[in-house]
Amino acid sequence: MPIPTFIIYNVQGISIIVDAEVGRPFEFYCPIEECGQEIKMQGVIIKTSMEEFKRILNVTPKVFSELEISSPFIFKGKINGKGTKLPAESIENFTKRFMKEVFVITK
Repeated sequence: MPIPTFIIYNVQGISIIVDAEVGRPFEFYCPIEECGQEIKMQGVIIKTSMEEFKRILNVTPKVFSELEISSPFIFKGKINGKGTKLPAESIENFTKRFMKEVFVITK
């Protein structure tokens, strides 16, 4: 079974795609050559309430508060040694949202 993929929004000002299982600790590293800056992440993706997700979304710079995410997740951990919580979205949810917004889907 493949490991789920998530987008974590506003990691040092950029969105990062990681392979991580919900509730299981993971580590991620991106060198300067690939991300424009060195990024070291350790933490966990957790499913959260919509209220907690919106609270984190609203205090996270450079993330659109109008994102219509139906399955709320957050990243809780450290980025370059600093503790943080950031909004996250499954690639599956992102793809569905993208398809709905870009293409007119009829039933």
